Amino acid sequence: MATDLSKYIRNAAFIDKVVSAQEAASWIEDGMTLGMSGFTLFGEPKVFPKALSERGQHEKFKVNLFTGASMGPAADQSMAEAGIINKRIPYQATRFSARRSTPARFSTSTSTCRTPPSCCARACCRRSISP
Repeated sequence: MATDLSKYIRNAAFIDKVVSAQEAASWIEDGMTLGMSGFTLFGEPKVFPKALSERGQHEKFKVNLFTGASMGPAADQSMAEAGIINKRIPYQATRFSARRSTPARFSTSTSTCRTPPSCCARACCRRSISP
């Protein structure tokens, strides 16, 4: 990568682990579950979802998208437009994504549970991660 990452990453052992968004997107396989977080436009990932969406316009695959907070159009909308979302939890932040979330397009679930679904024994979360 062309950016001098030493300004942002203090531990030199981690600098070699950083890859481009396009390379990271190439590692994603059909059916994988992705976790993203941030808080709307301030902390959400912007470059990776776009790279994944661009890949989705040329390849057929779908992912499950779990987020810890609301995501803006950089993630939700670009992925919904590319048709690569199979399941979106907990909800959609953009109107386009919400319109696309019909059973024929992709599945959604909203839960007020604060425990990650993989660790939770509550029925609401078990329903959320079922196929």
